Amino acid sequence: MAAKRFVLGNNVSWANHGSDDSLDGKCGIKVVARGDLAHSDTVAKIPKSIVLSKRTSQLPIDSLNSNIAWDDVMELTLVLAFETLVGEKSKWFGYLQSLPSEQVPVAALWEGNDDSDSQTAFLWIQGTETEKVINPFGFSRSISQNIFKYFNEVASPILATLGYQTSILNFRRAWSLVSSRSFRVDTYHGLAMVPIADAFNHTTENQVHMETDFDVCPVCGALQSCPHDEEDEAPLGPGPTENAPPPLEDTCDMVINAPVQAGDEVFNTYDANLPNSVLLARYGFIIEGNEFDYIGWEPASLPHNLQICTTARWDELARVWTSDLLDRTSLVCDPTELSATLSSHASSDTHGGNAPRTPQYKLNSDGLVSVDLWVLAAVCALKATDASCLDTVLRSRLEQLAAIQVHVENGELTNPSTPQVLQLRLVANLIQDMCRSRLLGMYKPELSVAECGNLLDDLPDDMFCSRLAICQALSERATLSACIDGWHSLVGCVDELGFSKDVVLMDSLGLGFEAEASGSVKWSPPLFFALTAKGNEM
Repeated sequence: MAAKRFVLGNNVSWANHGSDDSLDGKCGIKVVARGDLAHSDTVAKIPKSIVLSKRTSQLPIDSLNSNIAWDDVMELTLVLAFETLVGEKSKWFGYLQSLPSEQVPVAALWEGNDDSDSQTAFLWIQGTETEKVINPFGFSRSISQNIFKYFNEVASPILATLGYQTSILNFRRAWSLVSSRSFRVDTYHGLAMVPIADAFNHTTENQVHMETDFDVCPVCGALQSCPHDEEDEAPLGPGPTENAPPPLEDTCDMVINAPVQAGDEVFNTYDANLPNSVLLARYGFIIEGNEFDYIGWEPASLPHNLQICTTARWDELARVWTSDLLDRTSLVCDPTELSATLSSHASSDTHGGNAPRTPQYKLNSDGLVSVDLWVLAAVCALKATDASCLDTVLRSRLEQLAAIQVHVENGELTNPSTPQVLQLRLVANLIQDMCRSRLLGMYKPELSVAECGNLLDDLPDDMFCSRLAICQALSERATLSACIDGWHSLVGCVDELGFSKDVVLMDSLGLGFEAEASGSVKWSPPLFFALTAKGNEM
């Protein structure tokens, strides 16, 4: 195959007991073990000199210096498009021939595609987490729109000055390849296409991973000392050249981290802890039962009346949910389950420093609410029922409310006149209404989970993108429904204690939520709360 010929001619060390690549449908290849592979086996050593990056491409690097800041995915897309146009004159011609000839079905590009499959799929991700990935909150343009803008304002003019031209369709294909196959190699190359490494398909339980020396000279890429080292640094190693150690191998190594039997496919992981929303948007596939899935609400997107219930004391207030309480609840999840962040693969985002923690208003894949979301709902309930509730006593009140909830869940509450039980009912109503509003913002909200499943079963096999989109929407609907059902059951437990079902509000959704046409949530605050327990007025 073209890829194999390319790597064999470029000093790639490919283990004899390693693996072979073979065709895997229209979107690329897969890697299969020729023999049994053990932990720590190195199946390939890929010289960094053959990775395709802005540092190694024939495209003049000055061409990438734009007055407008663009992410490195877009820049590498231009590099890939240029090398493709160069054809057989490109150093990477054999490798480029091995890449999929069609656009990878990443959800980020469905919006701009003309085929009915993409257009239908784009409708189905409305109101889902995938929609937020391809249209990041606070951005005026979607990823697809940004690609058009970059192509027209930067890529096309640069290619024209070099005597080349390409179509937007070809450029979008190049973007899909970079999005789904690139790796962050080191501080010199940055984001790059890595032959062989990108031939392994993805799974969460991978057997191989890429190892590379990341900290190299950002100016020349040297792994050892170089003229760009700071002048005041002490020299590394012995001074005389004849006594210097041999140069280190600067390679990207594919190393086995779990045993593989001969004949089995060998899987890599593109990134750890990625939810399906990101996998679908950037890579064009999803994983059934992905434990890293979540549904979230950004702080700035919350209705104003919920935003005023937020507090700067999140870390302190979140600690009201002790490990003991978390072990005994089936409605609130351990915050460590939702602490995973996106790493550097095909992403230019970096985080660091001492920035304050952003609250995680999320549901996990099982429909359990995050501690932060619970705190938000609980603070709202406390302030709605007791306007005199001071911040100085807020933590103690929340501790009591969390304990009451666990007692109710486990049938341990013996005092049905406890005021916190009514506040707990408000927490349950608020969380259910947030979930219902999210459901109303999705495509065809009138369809039940079962009806969506039937629609998926009847979908033609060639509607590949639509199938992915409906699967993702179906998964999120099921998660939201599970959350609603869980808190509805809690309300039922409260009712069994003898409390009235009546929580008199000024609107039909319990705490004033309405779903707008855009899918966002609008909160119309009630003028008063009338909470009545049987035989008691609060």
